[in-house]
Amino acid sequence: MGLNYSTNNFLGRGETLQMQINLGNLARSVMFGFTQPYMFDRPLQFGFTVFGNKVSYNQARQLSIFSGQSLNLPSAVLQNLQNYSQSSVGFTSSLSYPLRRSFKRLGMTYSLDRSTLIPLSTASKSLFDFIAFRGISGPQAVNGIITSKIFPNFSFNTLNSGISPHSGHQMTVGMELAGLGGTVRSVRPIIQYKKFIPVQNRRNAIGYTINGSFISGYGGLVAPPFQRFFMGGENDIRGFDIRSISPVAFLPSSSVITLTNPDGTPVPKNPANPRLGNWTVPIPVDQIVFPGGDMSVWTNLEYRITIAGPVAIAPFVDTGIDPVSAVLNCRSPKCNLIRCWVRLLDVRPLDAGYKL
Repeated sequence: MGLNYSTNNFLGRGETLQMQINLGNLARSVMFGFTQPYMFDRPLQFGFTVFGNKVSYNQARQLSIFSGQSLNLPSAVLQNLQNYSQSSVGFTSSLSYPLRRSFKRLGMTYSLDRSTLIPLSTASKSLFDFIAFRGISGPQAVNGIITSKIFPNFSFNTLNSGISPHSGHQMTVGMELAGLGGTVRSVRPIIQYKKFIPVQNRRNAIGYTINGSFISGYGGLVAPPFQRFFMGGENDIRGFDIRSISPVAFLPSSSVITLTNPDGTPVPKNPANPRLGNWTVPIPVDQIVFPGGDMSVWTNLEYRITIAGPVAIAPFVDTGIDPVSAVLNCRSPKCNLIRCWVRLLDVRPLDAGYKL
């Protein structure tokens, strides 16, 4: 359930005001934003937002939703599925200035947030340990993850509408840099380009979008797990649920099984003294995890057919890739015996359908 209010002419002064509340069983968010488009009697645009988010990533629950039925999985299986929650509060502020006699703008955004990450399964703890993100001792919270970052950017925009454009193009190039204080050190270049071409006497339009991004830590640190790329949803690969597209990684670990006789009975350590127990044998096990990608590249292509007013039918084709492009660091002592590695599987690269 969501409630939102926005206006582009607050109190008749051309200012933008936004308020939004979204409540769901997997995610909750609250946001308040304000933008002043003409500050100090100059075309200087200033804005800020204050937000609070809470997200639960529970694979078992998502499997139940996808199948349409309750799945009574044993505890051993649940511990091998990703299950963690992440909550954060913070604010952002932005400032931009148009270049003279053009649609180009230079901007700078600063954001600060404090996050808490709670692993609720063995698989999530193993994943966070594997990518060397703040050693976790048991299923406890990773508190005080403070991200302080800036986002210098350059953009131009000639789209004739912000909601249903039929002509023009838009481009944004920038780089997020976290490390101005806080506990996170990461860098994330971003580029996005979109273009709309009018056809059929400007009644319909062909549009496409190209987006690319990459994230990496520096200074001996890695990017937080919740900042890695999980694609799916209306903002990138439509037709897939939100955060459902991720690389598949196999984390090397070990398990112990009981040594048995050909007839299936266990082999005791000392048949004359059953209290000593049975012989056990360690075996290698690859644990499946979904770590999210560190690179994201996706494209949208659609043909907008206007029905009446803002109502349109838009056949579309979306493609994308969400891989792990860098070798993950493993600081666990187990790496002396087992070399950590990541194997990529299918990332569901193509989706096509109709959007009304």
